[in-house]
Amino acid sequence: MSSREYQNYYTASTTRRCPHCGSEQLVLDPQQGILVCRSCGAVIDDTVFDATPHNAAPIQGGEPARLTQTERSRVRLTVLQVSITRRLSRMLDTIDIGDLLDYANTNTVEIIELYKTPCIKKLLKSLHKPEERKAALEAAVALRKGDYPLASMLASQYRVGRRKMKLIIRRVMECLGIARAMEALATA
Repeated sequence: MSSREYQNYYTASTTRRCPHCGSEQLVLDPQQGILVCRSCGAVIDDTVFDATPHNAAPIQGGEPARLTQTERSRVRLTVLQVSITRRLSRMLDTIDIGDLLDYANTNTVEIIELYKTPCIKKLLKSLHKPEERKAALEAAVALRKGDYPLASMLASQYRVGRRKMKLIIRRVMECLGIARAMEALATA
């Protein structure tokens, strides 16, 4: 692939019928210079842009722009964020990751550190449902920050059974090496 830059173009065409009702009875308002449909009364823009994908055309005579160090770091971090989001979506086996994006953006560092842990990685792969994986990951982040996640809250949020959620939290605590309160009191 060459080092040329590519640019997409949109096709512009004028319309002869109303996009709302399909009527061809369009009237030009002479005072305001707008098209009005006689059937439904809709105000229509006479230029319609076609945003369907087309083949990209190379830009003629363009030289590559030099980026400043901050611009380069922004581009690099954007690429890193996209790759992290892609890895998280594969790991959590999700198709629609819109709900995960906000969570991943706020806890990116913790999620990367947790996923490097072999025990957590094995735990996430052993869970069959994406909801269970998301709940386990949120419990792990909360435990890493020093908070104890409420099993009932996570269970209702991710639609996982409370018993299963307690088991997941227990396994996450074992992976992170955090002793449960009862075990800590028994050994003291």
